[in-house]
Amino acid sequence: MSAAVKKLLFDGHVHVYPCYDWRVAVRALVHNLGRFDGGDAVLLGFLAEGSGSGFLREVRENPERYRDDGLALEPSTDPGAVMVKMEDQVKGYLIAGRQIVTAERLEVLAIGTDVDLPDGEPVKVTLARVRASGAAAVLSWSPGKWFSGRGRTVRRLLDDERAGVFLLGDTALRPMGWPFPFLMALGRRRGFKVIGGSDPLPLPGEERRIGTYGVSVRAVFDESAPAVSVQRMLAYGNVFFTPVGARLCPLTFVRKWIANERGRKDKP
Repeated sequence: MSAAVKKLLFDGHVHVYPCYDWRVAVRALVHNLGRFDGGDAVLLGFLAEGSGSGFLREVRENPERYRDDGLALEPSTDPGAVMVKMEDQVKGYLIAGRQIVTAERLEVLAIGTDVDLPDGEPVKVTLARVRASGAAAVLSWSPGKWFSGRGRTVRRLLDDERAGVFLLGDTALRPMGWPFPFLMALGRRRGFKVIGGSDPLPLPGEERRIGTYGVSVRAVFDESAPAVSVQRMLAYGNVFFTPVGARLCPLTFVRKWIANERGRKDKP
């Protein structure tokens, strides 16, 4: 199929943790993003797989395990994407992506690649590695991580780098009513693109949030090369990203965040 300008709806920060039911996660992506679809949009989930995670690889290597009751995940002709099918109809794509934690404990996403990239390196080194892999780099906001010393690091990046070298990532974990982060607003004024995603936590049931917060955009998309199309779309300066969906309400955020922190402390 030739490339054409299409409406794209994407969740820019998707996790599929081992505690999730993949069927629920995929159906949530299609259902939740589908609420903003007039019937002609391409639905996309950008994976953010951490160190040791390999959901997309598992799907590509063992697709027979990902078929159930009319739902299927199947490898596409593009190694950086898998197709989401319902009743043999393509409903969207999961796009490869990695999440890297830098030496400063900032989060960087590499969208469009399944290449393992090391944690623990300085953020500038990580951003350079992501670009060298051919992926789009996203500096992702996270509660509490853009303040103090880490905030100064983000500010230096915005001062030193040109717009287009990386994007900024907003998430549904920024509760409703929380002001738009100053550094994100500064970056946007300087031409840095902002994308959003659900960023579900590693808690049972959180997969239902996938697709509840994301982006609408009109851009060139080739269904024979979904990941390549996404990389080009994120790098192209003249596309306009419109947020869709909703972030968590403050009380829900607090409840989920406390549960997540307790879960982390309980791990050996």
